[in-house]
Amino acid sequence: MLEYQKPLIAINPSFTKLITSLRTAISDDSGKLSKEDTSYDNVLDAFRLALKGINLVKKEKIRAES
Repeated sequence: MLEYQKPLIAINPSFTKLITSLRTAISDDSGKLSKEDTSYDNVLDAFRLALKGINLVKKEKIRAES
């Protein structure tokens, strides 16, 4: 969501712990977060949980019938 062509989420620079946790996030081969190697892992967990209910849906182009 942060790296789309048009980012869907903006983070206020005052949230320094969240920004640090996103920058230091390390995952293993299965995509699971390595909490030992990530700074402020609880902040990152809270951020991920807050985004859990968001579903991204691609809009289909509506074709006008002639």
